[in-house]
Amino acid sequence: MYYFIPAWFKNNERSFYNVAKPWYRDSKKIEFDDSINQIKMFEQAGTAVKLLIIGYMPNLRSFLQRQELDETAYLSIFDELQGISLQGTRRIMVNDLKFPTDAEFVYTPFRIMVYHKEQLYAKVDIGTLGEILTVTRPTKQYVFDDRGFLSSILYTTAEGTPLRQEYLNLAGEVRFIEDLQSGKVQIAPAFLKNFKYSEYENIQALVTEKFNQFLQQVTNDDAFVLAAGGQRTKLALELINSPKIIMSYFTGRNKELAPLQVEPVAKAYLAVADTQATADLIAPLYPAEKIKVVTPFDTRLRLGHSQRLAKDWLLFLVDEIAASVLDQALSQILELMRQQPKLGLELGVFRRDDVNLHNLRAQILAKAPDFKVTLPGDEKEAENQLEEKKYAGEVHLFYLDTENEIVRALDRARVLIDLGTPPDLYAQIAAISAGVPQIVLHAEQLVEHEKNGLVLQGDINNLTKAIKYYTQELKYWNEAMMYAVAKISELTGGNLAKRWQTWLEQSE
Repeated sequence: MYYFIPAWFKNNERSFYNVAKPWYRDSKKIEFDDSINQIKMFEQAGTAVKLLIIGYMPNLRSFLQRQELDETAYLSIFDELQGISLQGTRRIMVNDLKFPTDAEFVYTPFRIMVYHKEQLYAKVDIGTLGEILTVTRPTKQYVFDDRGFLSSILYTTAEGTPLRQEYLNLAGEVRFIEDLQSGKVQIAPAFLKNFKYSEYENIQALVTEKFNQFLQQVTNDDAFVLAAGGQRTKLALELINSPKIIMSYFTGRNKELAPLQVEPVAKAYLAVADTQATADLIAPLYPAEKIKVVTPFDTRLRLGHSQRLAKDWLLFLVDEIAASVLDQALSQILELMRQQPKLGLELGVFRRDDVNLHNLRAQILAKAPDFKVTLPGDEKEAENQLEEKKYAGEVHLFYLDTENEIVRALDRARVLIDLGTPPDLYAQIAAISAGVPQIVLHAEQLVEHEKNGLVLQGDINNLTKAIKYYTQELKYWNEAMMYAVAKISELTGGNLAKRWQTWLEQSE
């Protein structure tokens, strides 16, 4: 059995407490990470897999559903602590909740406001899948589990300062209470038989007790894959004594060495890094023979359809690119578009906070005022125009908020341009799956020069030549596509999982 301990849902104030954000506050970042696809890879290979959820995550099932992991077996420590054995989700509607009979409900674009006798009575926050997350009153917040029951009650001062949290079972009975001022945890008298002590120093001590009970069931044949980073990972490493511990390091989560040095990583048999850059980062923590570089994302054959389109669309990912590099790249691309009218440009942005699309449009229009440069929603406005203005070139700017949006963008892309250091790993794998050649700034393991893409060798001035290589000569583009198809079999989930198993066997 492979047990996966992920690092989802970070909470800087409370390490073991994670309630999903309402849909309107949900960060528009890609949720996809190493644990998600590693689990999929091992399931694809027919290996027994189980998720270990150490933190309090009442919205876990909704998250797993979004990631197509809803069939994956899991063990939740807080389910054990609360005495809950349910698995599947059940939606709670507002009508299912008890409010005063004469309460009025106001449905705003963000949440449901409940009024009673012209006074605000409660606020109801909704998740990304339409599930009720919380009902907030002046000094109480009711936290709902996505399986259809009240999970806990958070008590606060009138100013919103957290005081204590009561954790409930399915019958609505309080099992234990966490004092958020002192940190101490008190067990309810009716459930003392389910715990060793009546009081615990903090929530971690309570979690440790239940986690140790679980560890008594595992054998030396079981392997543990821990997503590196965070208090929960540190605790798991301290408690697990298995000879098969694998630490997984991911660029999107592990960017600095300092937070990782507090973990007892010496217990790990393997350290798996998603890129060579990540491997170099963790090199001070492990002997060289323990570090393996392997992508956490597998390939799936889904060739794009760019050859059927009237334009050759360049997909340019502009996150985490130095301003000077971005400016030079845009100048070259826009000039080339004037020379090759068949070229179109699509600029994709992953993280809303890093790049402002309006500023980016202004930057492009300053260089090419006769180009059509659209933002999300502009096409609807254009439908109302009586006649279409003629433009010298066409540029689309959009956000890539989900993994599927990356796949859709690559379906119509002729070439992927990613000048980030490093390039986005998920986009690279998706490009290989789509048979789309890639242009990158520096050499790295997934782009082989003049095979499935071109490496600019750190010189941005080579960009124009690289784009022409794939847009003026169909021969080179076809060769790149065929090479990508051959590479797909190498990076299937089953093959990647077999690599892990081989490394573990060699470590024994």
